[in-house]
Amino acid sequence: MRNAITGALAATFFIPELAVASCGAAFCLVNTNWSVQGVWNEPGLRSDLRYEYIDQDQPRTGTRDIAVGEIPHHHDEVRALNRNLFATFDYGFTHNLGASLVIPWVDRKHEHIHNHRGAALPESWNFHEFGDVRLTGRYQFLVGETPESATLSFAGVTAGVKLPTGKTDIRSARTSTSVICANTS
Repeated sequence: MRNAITGALAATFFIPELAVASCGAAFCLVNTNWSVQGVWNEPGLRSDLRYEYIDQDQPRTGTRDIAVGEIPHHHDEVRALNRNLFATFDYGFTHNLGASLVIPWVDRKHEHIHNHRGAALPESWNFHEFGDVRLTGRYQFLVGETPESATLSFAGVTAGVKLPTGKTDIRSARTSTSVICANTS
């Protein structure tokens, strides 16, 4: 049994996953670093304001740069510029138990080429919207006789929900049809 668990963990770290693009939507939805999440082990309210800047302006395959359209696809990504602002409010009810609310502001400029029946149709989006609000709760396991003498054991449980508050019907500058990939999450 122990060998099966060790093998599964090793496979998780060493077997590559397929990368799937979502029309330039780029930010880390799940960040496991406790400090980035605003997780504290003291009761009380904390707030945090974080800015992300992600400029995806060079198509790549493996470890090398490629030209736009070098690998034929239905959509050729040209550029996605993501400027995301996250307001986080974290409340510790006790040393062990807390909750966080994250409210994102998404500023995204995206360009790609839609290859439709031999025609190269440029499409672009440029929007500034609130994204999907995330609410998480956490329980941290502490080691010690009392909360004051306890130290973090680097173990805990986090669970949450992403509320569908962001828009999903932002339209391309080229057409009046809705596009699924412009979700402001």
